[in-house]
Amino acid sequence: MIGTPSGTVYSLYGHRVSKVRAGWQSKDDPFMMESDLPRETRVLTDLYLDTDEPATGNRVGFLDIEVDTETGFPNIDIANKEIISIALTDKFTGIKYVFILDDDGVLDGYSNKDVSVFNCHS
Repeated sequence: MIGTPSGTVYSLYGHRVSKVRAGWQSKDDPFMMESDLPRETRVLTDLYLDTDEPATGNRVGFLDIEVDTETGFPNIDIANKEIISIALTDKFTGIKYVFILDDDGVLDGYSNKDVSVFNCHS
């Protein structure tokens, strides 16, 4: 985006801007705005672009989604199988959470000291 009085949107600085087609302006133009850059990418770039040091305070978690395979394996492009469980493990604390689709109520009342189980019904 580039500053223009007839722009239909505003920049972070409050200036009117309008979209610029690729090749119309130099990428090094200091007045260009980053309209198509996700804000998460912008934050990561601002915080870590000039350093090779790893970030601190991060928490690692593992997410596992299980689907029904009774009629074959799922097609990942169209997600054509029913989800039967979602599990999350917090590596820092070791706490495990499992959300299980249990329409028959087989696991109702199940408890385990190492895993928090949540029975779900569709």
